[in-house]
Amino acid sequence: LVLSTIPVIMMAETFNMMEIVNCQAGGIQNWFIIRSFPFNLLGAIVFFTAAMAIIRMNPFSAPQAGPDVAGGQYYEYGGIRLGISYLARYTNLFILASTLSILYLGGWEPFLPSLSPVPGVVWIVIKSLVIIFIQLWIHRTLPGLRIDTITGESWRILFGLSCIGIVGTGIYSIF
Repeated sequence: LVLSTIPVIMMAETFNMMEIVNCQAGGIQNWFIIRSFPFNLLGAIVFFTAAMAIIRMNPFSAPQAGPDVAGGQYYEYGGIRLGISYLARYTNLFILASTLSILYLGGWEPFLPSLSPVPGVVWIVIKSLVIIFIQLWIHRTLPGLRIDTITGESWRILFGLSCIGIVGTGIYSIF
């Protein structure tokens, strides 16, 4: 997850989220997912995939122990405890979706500069809800993977894509 944010930090030349969004002002053509096209798109895909793995959504929700196979949190918790567990999970989902929209999709900046009278909170909520919709769609569509497959593919594919994104953004920034 951290490696996928490095190309954005390289493009914005800052760690400050406000400055990252300000670098993307002026419409969709200035968003980091569009600028230095293939490399930041790779970073956004890696961030999206790693966010799903952190939240333990399918295909990354592999059971690891006997009670998890039998029922997991449904077996252990009931009533308000299960509700709080779900609240924490979906709050984390919204925070990661908001972070993705800030880093790659312009944050609270509108799609077009002519739509700037709409408040920024509305834009970030819309972008975050679209990301959440896509994550829940993937979560409900794909089956779960085994834990060895998850870790193996994470190291081989996601780590490699992150490194390609970092090197490509560095080369793009030089020229």
